[in-house]
Amino acid sequence: MRQSEQPNVYLVGVGPGDPKLLTVKAKELIDNADVIIYDRLVSQEIQDLFPPKARCIYVGKNPNGDSVSQSDIHNVLLQYAHPDKTIVRLKGGDPFVFGRGGEEALFLKQHDIDFQIVPGITSAIAVAEYAGIPVTHRGISTSFSVITGHTQDESSIDDYPWEHIAHGVDTLVILMGIRNLPTIVSHLLSVGKDKNTPVAVIEEGTTPHQRTVVGTLENIQSRVYEENIHPPSIIVIGKTVSLRTSISWFDQRPLWNKTILVTRAKDQESPLRERLKHLGANVVSIPSIEIRRLPLSDSFKNDLHSISSFSWILFSSVNSVKIFFEELSQRNMDARALHSNQIACIGPSTKEEIEKHGIVPDIIPVSFVAESLWEALKDRIQPGDSVLFPRAKNARPFLIDTLEKSQCRVHEHHLYEAVYETKCTDNQIEKLFSQKLDAITFTSASCVHGFFQSLPSTMTNIPSNIPCICIGPITAKAAKNHGVMEPIVSEEYTIKGLCDTIVQILKPIKK
Repeated sequence: MRQSEQPNVYLVGVGPGDPKLLTVKAKELIDNADVIIYDRLVSQEIQDLFPPKARCIYVGKNPNGDSVSQSDIHNVLLQYAHPDKTIVRLKGGDPFVFGRGGEEALFLKQHDIDFQIVPGITSAIAVAEYAGIPVTHRGISTSFSVITGHTQDESSIDDYPWEHIAHGVDTLVILMGIRNLPTIVSHLLSVGKDKNTPVAVIEEGTTPHQRTVVGTLENIQSRVYEENIHPPSIIVIGKTVSLRTSISWFDQRPLWNKTILVTRAKDQESPLRERLKHLGANVVSIPSIEIRRLPLSDSFKNDLHSISSFSWILFSSVNSVKIFFEELSQRNMDARALHSNQIACIGPSTKEEIEKHGIVPDIIPVSFVAESLWEALKDRIQPGDSVLFPRAKNARPFLIDTLEKSQCRVHEHHLYEAVYETKCTDNQIEKLFSQKLDAITFTSASCVHGFFQSLPSTMTNIPSNIPCICIGPITAKAAKNHGVMEPIVSEEYTIKGLCDTIVQILKPIKK
């Protein structure tokens, strides 16, 4: 292989589906890819990480439909490989574990194209672990084997050394074997494998759609049929399957099998989304607003240069903190410039963002609304104090009005605005609400307004049987104004409090 400073093509394993199981190297390559060539087993959540600049080419093999042949995949690699481009070939699991990565590496080698292999976590181990099944366990299993249940010539399965497969190892993991399950079971039983041997079949492992069916060699076929299990699935056969009863964790989380809609700002990470996923929820999201920075006024620029003249600086959102400190940095200023200012903020997320800059706020109210901030401020702020308040355009006027009534000199500056998204199409809304939503969340009044504005004219409200859970009373009031009859307000006006409320509402009723 020609040795160049950088390879043209990377053969990358992306694991079994959970994007958190991507390796650091895989994520870096995806972020910097010019071309991404990906398989059917690359999950939608991983596809959501593809950068907009990358050209994305699907080359999946669908057992029930159109498939791209391996020779065609080779031609795609040859077509796009270029010394000045980063070509990332993504494969589910690990590229060399029944992923045909070896064939593609040989093809690249034959055409003198530089490449690197990036290993991925194989589903043979990860999916079993997510189902609470160890492939080895002291005193039960000291060995395991991985075989494919799908071959180019299906009749070749009959030629497997079934005697050795059945009795040569303690745990057997079969990939891509769901369609040949009857043949596999028949061969194992024919060579004397105990019909009572525990078996698990795990569908869409490590994803929010994971399902696990447990049985024995004698009844697993009927169990799979009853539960309508489909590919992609793996089969685990052996005594360690019985440990699932005690070790199962992934599908035991409090929001497992619940689908929750998160309304969010476009192009912003959602801490709520991540926390809900951690609790086991299947999270779908729709951008309801876009956070758009506004041109800075001359008065704000002047106030930054005379920042020490202000008695107080108030922050009511994470966005205002980020923009404020970015502008300080643009002027070669940092937290040291605020040594004479007192800082007050609303909410723990805003507090955390401030603390990233080495500043501990002087005031954080008990309740995370403007009224509570005033209650905390009123005994400390004095008439004549100058207050700098950088915030969003069209935000609630309560604090401004109250401070001015108290004879404070308030310098309000609009750093950004929440712009409502364009309307969703009827198909998008139909797809959204066809997922049997268990709850809808709103984290701000802006998200409420943006969400309802995004609905098509054919849908003026949301189904009454779907609970709407709001982060605070101001957000709930906005939801009521849009026709939500009984919005639920979290006890604590934080992301954690919102999630705690969701768990309380949706947790199964114990009989």
